[in-house]
Amino acid sequence: MSGHSSKPTVGALPDTTVDSPFVPVALTWLVWSLFVASIVVLIARIRFGDVWEIPGLVAIDGLTVLMWVVVTFFSGIVHSYSRRYMAGSTHKTRFFLAMFGFTAAVMALVAADHVVLFGFLWAAMGLVMAELIGINEGWKQAQAAATGRSQVLYRQ
Repeated sequence: MSGHSSKPTVGALPDTTVDSPFVPVALTWLVWSLFVASIVVLIARIRFGDVWEIPGLVAIDGLTVLMWVVVTFFSGIVHSYSRRYMAGSTHKTRFFLAMFGFTAAVMALVAADHVVLFGFLWAAMGLVMAELIGINEGWKQAQAAATGRSQVLYRQ
């Protein structure tokens, strides 16, 4: 190499148990609780075979519950990882609220049995995704992507 010594930029990961805000911890536990509840509902669905529904609005069948298990499992992984990754960030609470909102929107979207409700939840999911993309105000590309101005940014 060039003979220059460099300071290490990688150090110990932050301790997420010390001074961790209540919201990220609570939402992480809530998502994992939803995962466990989804497994319980899936077992009940397999055992009893009922379809729970509000006719024309929401239908909870076997595929819906299976998708809930998958969605909450991956959301739980992302929530758990993000608690450490976002440690010390000023946007931590906002990020976790948006991430949980995205999870809830996807779970509701999967259960939707009406095209208007489906469309509303699809739009809500997109808005929350844009919020997640643009969570860091210091990153111009993320801000542009969150507001739909990415094409303008790359032409400059």
